[in-house]
Amino acid sequence: MIIEIKDNWKFRMIGSEKWYDATVPGCVHTDLLANELIPDPFYRDNELKLAWIDKVPFEYKTTFKVDKSTFNHQNIELYFKGLDTYADIYVNDQLLYSTDNMFREWKVDVKKVLRAGKNELRVYFHSPFYKGLMEMEKHTDKLPYFLSPLYGFANQPITSPYTRKAPYQYGWDWGPVLITSGIWRSVYLRAFNKARINCLQIVQKKLSHSKASLSAVFEIEATSSEEFSIDISCKLDSVSKEVKGVKARFKRGINHITVDFEIINPKLWWPNGMGEHPVYEFAGQLKFDSKEIDKIKVKSGLRTAKVIQIPDKDGESFYFEINGIPVFAKGSNCIPCDIFPSRVTDKHYREVIQAAVDANMNMLRVWGGGIYEEDIFYDFCDKYGIMVWQDFMFACYSYPGHEEFLESVKQEAIDNVKRLRNHPSIVIWCGNNEIDMIFERRVRGRIEKKSPAITAKTLKAYDDLFYKVIPDVCKEYDSSRFYWPSSPCGGWKKSEVPTSGDVHYWGVWHEDHPFEKFNENKARFFSEWGFQSYLEFKVVKEFTVPEDWDILSNVMKSHQKSSYGNEKIDTYLKMYYNTPKDFKVYLYVTQVMQAEAGKLAIETHRRNRPFTMGTLYWQLNDCWPVASWASLDYRNRWKAFHYYAKKAYSDVLAIVSNFRGDFKVQVVSDLLESFRAELKMSIIDFSGKEIWEDAVPVEMKGNTCETFFEEKSDTFLKKIDKKNTVFVVRLVQDGKVLSSNLLYLAFSKELNLSKPNITKKIKSTSNVFRIELSADRLVKNLYLSLDEDGFFSDNFFDLLPGEKKAVNFTSKRKIEGLGNKLKLMSLFDTY
Repeated sequence: MIIEIKDNWKFRMIGSEKWYDATVPGCVHTDLLANELIPDPFYRDNELKLAWIDKVPFEYKTTFKVDKSTFNHQNIELYFKGLDTYADIYVNDQLLYSTDNMFREWKVDVKKVLRAGKNELRVYFHSPFYKGLMEMEKHTDKLPYFLSPLYGFANQPITSPYTRKAPYQYGWDWGPVLITSGIWRSVYLRAFNKARINCLQIVQKKLSHSKASLSAVFEIEATSSEEFSIDISCKLDSVSKEVKGVKARFKRGINHITVDFEIINPKLWWPNGMGEHPVYEFAGQLKFDSKEIDKIKVKSGLRTAKVIQIPDKDGESFYFEINGIPVFAKGSNCIPCDIFPSRVTDKHYREVIQAAVDANMNMLRVWGGGIYEEDIFYDFCDKYGIMVWQDFMFACYSYPGHEEFLESVKQEAIDNVKRLRNHPSIVIWCGNNEIDMIFERRVRGRIEKKSPAITAKTLKAYDDLFYKVIPDVCKEYDSSRFYWPSSPCGGWKKSEVPTSGDVHYWGVWHEDHPFEKFNENKARFFSEWGFQSYLEFKVVKEFTVPEDWDILSNVMKSHQKSSYGNEKIDTYLKMYYNTPKDFKVYLYVTQVMQAEAGKLAIETHRRNRPFTMGTLYWQLNDCWPVASWASLDYRNRWKAFHYYAKKAYSDVLAIVSNFRGDFKVQVVSDLLESFRAELKMSIIDFSGKEIWEDAVPVEMKGNTCETFFEEKSDTFLKKIDKKNTVFVVRLVQDGKVLSSNLLYLAFSKELNLSKPNITKKIKSTSNVFRIELSADRLVKNLYLSLDEDGFFSDNFFDLLPGEKKAVNFTSKRKIEGLGNKLKLMSLFDTY
């Protein structure tokens, strides 16, 4: 018996006698907002007005009915899939349990306190701030750990490392400080007799195109020592396969039973762009005396996934191999989709994953400062072929190492590894985000000589967490997957180096390196890099009033969480662009600049394969409206960079580079098959006049990068007016353009742009509008906008003179007179 307890919830602030309606799953912030007790935290600078909420305890309650027949079950429990965070659980006014970890699941025996009829469930949530402060003072003896004060409010202590709770809610350089409490995942009343299936793991022992040898590993909880039978079956595309089960005598307590079986001619799961992504459904059945007493269904895909580390002349490789094929990882880093994760809908998750798929990505990294995502997130990744780099939830701080903390982390890791291990999309477990890097740069460089005792204790806690507790859990509960101790690092107890392991490259942005430095930095795997931009004006208007429309206004600064973000953007604007003439234009130029930087980085990483075999930019999405490194805004609307990433991540891409005096045209292909085509190249001026042209045949091997044109820059471009020309390349096969690309020979601010005459024709079918564009002169970064909800199939693109370009706009409603409402802006219009 399983009953979800989701109705009739109420909540109150402790000290108040008034109860208000509540939603479960949810949190205090969203319940306060729904009852109009607080303003929208995202509007203007309201975030700053809500800092009191995490200092106050709250209480939730509901009633539920229990039939007399329920007491015939031997076991009755409450099952909480997630409590945030310091919670006391009461049933009928009896305290049953206290929790202290947002990331764990909690099971509480309630049979002795239940009564037939109506029962009351109360959950008392302590202030996460003050409880975190108490934990810090209780376990640290005046802070004998190194803490890196990177994020959050400067005037309050950093309690996040001492609380097993989503770190990002304490503030980040793209997120607000909104520290929640609440029943953030579902609650169930569960009862069973004899035995039940706790979980089912599908283990691949051997896999080939002809046969999959599998094991179904059941974890079964029994109340007595008796004989049971277990069956397993699988289904794909409505075709079921029954597998003969086994009989076994269980001991009282936890039993692990393995049923071996085979699938002939299995369909393999492949990453996006490499093949299909079939997901099998496996059904387990538990019987006693030939009667079913429990059942379970899980989904999984069949594939091999390895991280290949082979020594070579430069160091050691680092790449993913799926079903025996090397994969160049193309993707980005995910943060939680909302600062209040309980209100993220399935639809929102689907949009995020679909946006990644549409941008030709094949990998997302679930970053360690957020949450272990909902099951539906991984379901969508399974369905669409998105590999997942899964961090454990530790980021950018040192963490305690006392026994109680380590035990809590161990149980957290067990809960989440067991929950997620059947997903074929997850290809790597990673201990943490940037803690190894920060320790090396900040602890060893600053405090080791001054405070060797603090250094030693900090290092021991780090080793215990990421080299013992977590990898031991992975080995015991999911031994087939690769474990990586930290991102970035060079290997097992090896610091970050470009010649092995993964790298977070932040020379561009944090260190003011020019974009051209992307060309010079080679690494095996870029798991983080990025550049910031603002939101488009239409979005900014949603959380501001006209008086806020200045980058330096208090409201705009409250939606810029990087302490030096505006300064960095201005630095790079001066490098590459003319000064934007107004606020609206400024927002647009920052998006264009981010997109151009990202394009250069992705193309550089891809043309450096096989030395480099992965690039994941920071970041895919946002958790609220903010200036950030994201390519999607918090409502999943595409920024300029996402359009650019879609092209830069194409399976077949022609790349033009002008680096260290070498002018090259290369083709990179992620297709597994070879093909032939023709590479057509030209240099034209901004009026369309052709200055130079050439064409070369291409015989492209699969899954590689090759150079097809190479000249010395000083001789090849000697007589070219670089401020008035662009290099154009098209890869053509049987009249079809497989890839096209442009390379400008001067910075944007140096280009001799002039006002173009743009013509447009609009045709509509239902809610899809086809916009046909052409111009007499080059249009740089043409931006199409409407004060309507909808999606442009392309945007922020360059329109060559005489070229015809068609863009589809899909609207959410019927629009009359779209041609008059459509707004066009290009780089020429910005100064």
